[in-house]
Amino acid sequence: MGGPGGRNPAVGVRTAQFVMRILPTGNGPVALPVSIVFITRRSLESFIWEPLLMTAAEIREAVIEILSDISPDEDLSGLKDDVSFREQLSMDSMDLLDIVLELRKRYRVQIPEADFPKLDTMNSTIEYLLPLMQ
Repeated sequence: MGGPGGRNPAVGVRTAQFVMRILPTGNGPVALPVSIVFITRRSLESFIWEPLLMTAAEIREAVIEILSDISPDEDLSGLKDDVSFREQLSMDSMDLLDIVLELRKRYRVQIPEADFPKLDTMNSTIEYLLPLMQ
């Protein structure tokens, strides 16, 4: 049995793989093919997904989408960008961890535990994520 390119990458033979970009939209994420690359077993170990190039407005929209998934009963229409998420949404530390995990899952952003406090407000979250998404 072969991979998408007809050969098995487990034995180090080249196989074609599509590289997809996940773009956030108003109707949810959309996957678009960016390119086809050939991956060998050796290169697969060093293959790293690059984060999306996102603007501050797109990051804000993505964070609101994550917040709505974590707290579906919360009204996010009046969310203030300079007030703590915990104060506005009655969030606890587990909810903050859920935000971090969703950012990692959806956008491949690695956030060290020491930086969790930088995700306290929408403004600080955007300020922290913007350089990682450029």
